[in-house]
Amino acid sequence: VSMPTWMGAYMKAMDGNLENIKAGDELAAIDYADQAVRLTQGSGAAKDLAQIQRHGPLIKMFTMFYSYFSVLFNQFAQTNQEFRHTKDAPKYIARMALIWFLPAVIEDIILDRGPDEDADDEEKLQWFLKKEITYPL
Repeated sequence: VSMPTWMGAYMKAMDGNLENIKAGDELAAIDYADQAVRLTQGSGAAKDLAQIQRHGPLIKMFTMFYSYFSVLFNQFAQTNQEFRHTKDAPKYIARMALIWFLPAVIEDIILDRGPDEDADDEEKLQWFLKKEITYPL
């Protein structure tokens, strides 16, 4: 996941598709790509860890998967904060679809853990709502 994110950000910067980076500026493109990975995937660097992840081995044992969920929480928080300022409902709905609504059901559908094909509409709706409600928890 990190490699496509890094490569996409790097190519975008190298092509000059960013305001503050000139086309072909490799050092700036590398910095931008590194930042894109840190912001979207998390990293193990001390500066990128939440406070709870900086404790000793016992605490680290319980926060093994914290990075992903920390990034997910920050995406929710950033989306909500941006919506409070811009009131751009279509953008808010689109971002929530990408960070909440789609991931909540896509994995189960891909792994064939969705509702049975012969399930009626009410059962499918109940499955869908259960997934949507429990995903952020």
